[in-house]
Amino acid sequence: MIPVYKPRDDIELALVESLLQAHEIPYFVHNRGFGGLYPGPQIDFYNVRTVMVPDSAVAAARDALAELRDPDAEAAPEPQAPHVSVWHKVRVVAETFLGGWFVPRR
Repeated sequence: MIPVYKPRDDIELALVESLLQAHEIPYFVHNRGFGGLYPGPQIDFYNVRTVMVPDSAVAAARDALAELRDPDAEAAPEPQAPHVSVWHKVRVVAETFLGGWFVPRR
């Protein structure tokens, strides 16, 4: 399975699913249920929903979803790791200990 699209919200996910179904392209939504369970920050491989298709249907899926993509964006840019300064690392550690992170407690 190859990831082809990461929708920003439920409406965009519904549009992607309906387009893939209309073109009879098999797909799988990684984190379909858990991704919408709790509000909060979106973390890759934790709660971000990702639409995946088989290797044989990647080209057809990208063609079908081309109209949903941002016309100003480049075609499939390579993800780059953001540069994190020492100050940001210290701030995250301090927020973790002082603020109890960002997850509400019972």
